[in-house]
Amino acid sequence: MVFLGRPSEACGPCREGRLRCDRLQPGCTQCSRKQITCPGYRDPSEFYFRDETANAAFKVQNRKPRRRLPAKTRQRTKTQAGEESQEQQQQQQQQSHCVSSGTESATASASVTTKIKTTQLVGSVIKPDDGSSKAPAAAKTTREHAVVRYRALSQPLGDLARAYFMTDYIASSPFDYLPELCPHGLTGNNAMSASLLATSFASLSLKMSDPRMMKQARVQYANALSQTNQALSSPKLAVEDSTLAAVLLLGLFEAMVFSGQQSLDSWNLHTLGSIELLRLRGARQFETPLGRKLFFHLSSNIRTCCAHSKTPVPLRFLKIYEGARPYLDLGDPFLEMTEIVDRVATLRSRIAHLEDPQRHEVLFEALGLDAATARLGQEVPEEWRFCARLPGERSPMSYKGMSFRYPSLRVLRYWNSLRMIRMFLNDVIWMQASLMLDRGPDPDDETDYEGLQRSANRKMSTLVVEVLGSCGEYLEFSEDRFSVAARCLIWPLSVIAELSLTPPDARLFALECLDQLSRDNRIPHLVAEATELTGVQSSW
Repeated sequence: MVFLGRPSEACGPCREGRLRCDRLQPGCTQCSRKQITCPGYRDPSEFYFRDETANAAFKVQNRKPRRRLPAKTRQRTKTQAGEESQEQQQQQQQQSHCVSSGTESATASASVTTKIKTTQLVGSVIKPDDGSSKAPAAAKTTREHAVVRYRALSQPLGDLARAYFMTDYIASSPFDYLPELCPHGLTGNNAMSASLLATSFASLSLKMSDPRMMKQARVQYANALSQTNQALSSPKLAVEDSTLAAVLLLGLFEAMVFSGQQSLDSWNLHTLGSIELLRLRGARQFETPLGRKLFFHLSSNIRTCCAHSKTPVPLRFLKIYEGARPYLDLGDPFLEMTEIVDRVATLRSRIAHLEDPQRHEVLFEALGLDAATARLGQEVPEEWRFCARLPGERSPMSYKGMSFRYPSLRVLRYWNSLRMIRMFLNDVIWMQASLMLDRGPDPDDETDYEGLQRSANRKMSTLVVEVLGSCGEYLEFSEDRFSVAARCLIWPLSVIAELSLTPPDARLFALECLDQLSRDNRIPHLVAEATELTGVQSSW
């Protein structure tokens, strides 16, 4: 058997260009950088063994039979000299030679005869004796069969999108509970499956930079909306875990296809409307670990929505959350941060309608919240702490020579959440202190507003360095590009790009990271362009 070499596992464009293919799923990095759709990878096992039946038959049919002559019998001359006993021995030897030579000759003759008959028999099957005009057609058919190659069946696009979303996209995200919801299949005719399919198409479209796939995602989104509305209208289906998961997936879809303030308003509206769904689910939702994960996920979205839209957290939600406290793990650092987020949302709503006599009170409230948030970072368990890389240690990305390492991406999300809160609070402190200084000196006020401004500047510089020095944790291990989980950087980078206290070089670095996120197809290009032109989508 001839060894034809090890077959390449690269995709078609990489094989043609002799490029190094990383064979990522569902498409390689080289195709993504060229803005082309990766055709996928062939199965090497198909090329280890080949069906050579047609080729072998073609060779046999066109092979000329070799003509072989029968073996000649070697004869010896009788010896006439010598004694009578020697003559008898020579005669016996001569007789034995004749017998063996005759046997060999008969065997060779029979072999040649059989070979000729066999050749004629094979020829008669392909080339009949009664007509020689059919031989070229038979040979042509044989040649056509000789070049046939079998191809593996391609997977449906929906299955590829689901596999990509479930294995890559939801890693280190709040959606890590999805495999528990659908362990036996993802193709059911319900709201959960429809929402999952729409979100999967959207995530794969961003990965592959394929507008046609995004169009398919929007078609599936319309179907998912219809299915979810039907489930919410049913008293039985509305309280199921799959229905709440469908609502959360639809919110993720709206965040993925962000196209402006309208998308953000739609997400805020749907998130606040889901509070009623938590009330309908009642205390039964806290009886299972999956129900508690779904509750905390939606609760985090509600608090984020309130902080972003400058509205206090609704009292009806706070009442539901108080009832859930006995069932939650209050030692989780994310849960310990919820009270701070509630107070920040209330503070933002007050600043939107602030009057001059209230500025002093708001300033000191922001100072207290900043101290409480810093205390949360100091009291985290040891396994939730981060550290700086050593000067000689290799770092994927650094800012001003600083690069930080984290135990997990979940821990990094926690620290970036604390930093965003503190950056906002210190910006509030600096702005309110500046307004108080503009009013002129007050004999009854001994507050050192200039000192507060200097302190806010120092804290802001430290927080910015920590955020930008952590961006390297989201880079791919084998490629100089951001991973799928890097979408968590959009908000902290946008905050850095927007706040007035951000140093110019830090703002430029943040905008470059957002631009790279866009080039790596992790966020829509509209977001990066709007951020670069106007700072960020909305102001604090």
